Amino acid sequence: MVESEKLPKWKALAVLSSDALSSSTYATEEILLTLIAVSSIALNWSVPVSFAILALLFIVTLSYRKTIETYRNGGGAYIFSKENLGVNFGLISGAALLFGIFFTQRNACRKKAHSIKAYSDYSRFRNASRDH
Repeated sequence: MVESEKLPKWKALAVLSSDALSSSTYATEEILLTLIAVSSIALNWSVPVSFAILALLFIVTLSYRKTIETYRNGGGAYIFSKENLGVNFGLISGAALLFGIFFTQRNACRKKAHSIKAYSDYSRFRNASRDH
């Protein structure tokens, strides 16, 4: 890889970490919503679940570091799986990445729609209270 094509670490972190961060926050929120739906007693599981998520993030960080050391010219889950486990596992990894991207974007759109609706409801309430 040409040296001029590499990103400095501070830029790479800002560009490449947003997907992992958004996935982590959406997953955590969905887990907590599920626990709330089951019952308030299930909220006692929120702290252990949070620690489990932190442990997974730590493992993923170590895994990424090892992959970056091994594949200095680039490569992600698809290349790693294909070269080490075979073509079929590479395709499964690629499909999993596509599903992850799709669901992350779906959740982002859903959150934006909820925000717009909440603002709309607030505006209606505010205008109704002015009229009285």
